[in-house]
Amino acid sequence: MGQFESTNRTYNSNDELINALIKRECIHSINVEKVLRSVDRALYYTNDNEEDPYGDVDWQLGDVYLYSPSDYATVLECLDLHNGHKFLNIGSGIGYFSTLAGLLLGVNGVNHGIEINGSLIDIAYQKLEVFKRNSAAIDYFEFCEPVFIKGNACELMPVGYYDRVYCGADVQLEVSSFMEALIKIGGVLVMPLKSVLVKVTRNSEHSWTKFHFTNVSMPDLVVAEKSSSINVSKFPTVEPLSLQELCRSYIRASIRNCLNESQPGLQMLTICKPKPNKSYDQKWFDDTKSEIIRLQNYLNEIRVLREETSDLDSTSEDEVIEEDNNGDDVDVEEKNTSEQCDKSLPNEVMNDYDTDDEIAEEFIKYRFLSNRKENELSKLLKIKINLLPVPAKLKVFLNYNRDD
Repeated sequence: MGQFESTNRTYNSNDELINALIKRECIHSINVEKVLRSVDRALYYTNDNEEDPYGDVDWQLGDVYLYSPSDYATVLECLDLHNGHKFLNIGSGIGYFSTLAGLLLGVNGVNHGIEINGSLIDIAYQKLEVFKRNSAAIDYFEFCEPVFIKGNACELMPVGYYDRVYCGADVQLEVSSFMEALIKIGGVLVMPLKSVLVKVTRNSEHSWTKFHFTNVSMPDLVVAEKSSSINVSKFPTVEPLSLQELCRSYIRASIRNCLNESQPGLQMLTICKPKPNKSYDQKWFDDTKSEIIRLQNYLNEIRVLREETSDLDSTSEDEVIEEDNNGDDVDVEEKNTSEQCDKSLPNEVMNDYDTDDEIAEEFIKYRFLSNRKENELSKLLKIKINLLPVPAKLKVFLNYNRDD
């Protein structure tokens, strides 16, 4: 989409896909790289689907819809989710993006998803259970479980409750003010507004700043029909964590930190590095400016090439035909023009992809074993918990009820 256009190329694994997105600068920050590595996109494809889940393309099967990984990466970068944030996902679908967000929100966050299609909520909770049971990501992050409700987002109370809001459907102008009222002062809303991805930051009670990113193609937001009665969609009351849940989080974090200190190789490796103090908005602006300059230079090279080709055409009456040893004719003009075309292409166009060896080397170095039964940190964390001098039932609780 836009600057980060999706490609038709498919990859062999989730890690290869993430490596490619980083190379294309769709992924900018360490946290976004980590969560996209941690949640295998294939989990959210249906079991009977045989399509490759690791292409950077939108995917749809019936009512189930997933946007391209580059789209989700851009939205995550724009939202800049942090521990303790209150987050709302409008059009949460089968829960893929809400799961990504939950890894960044921590146990003290709020992770709400509203979806108009009840059957998708059922699938979302099924996928969530599979994720919690099998994923190693929960052993690397403090996970904020998403809560999904069936309803229309336009029937929520616009009271400025959320720190971050993402809408995955195209919003029309007449609804945009309602969406902006969902975020608190200092909050961020990311939504497609009339097919343009927009980041809205609330500065005060009646002041917002808007940053337009790129063109997108998303289905229209379903707006609630007007009726004589007032319908209000409500989430369950957010309850504070119990003392038992807080203790579990603290114990697991303490064991995990000790393991990482004693065995640094257990930590997740990332290609992204800490960046200077520059917002994603500023980075996007700088990158877009650089892209314009690059394209201008490329167009200038094309213009010069055309002028040179035109000069060659003007001498076509005196064209020289050279006969080779076999008596075949070789058109010198055509040969020279072809060579000039090759030389005129920028290096990034001629070398669009890494070699297979480079892809394989990156895959091995940055591979994340998302299945907890294969992941070394997950296995050691479970062993350490099972060695604690506490009742067996409590050990099961500390292991998130994963007792197998």
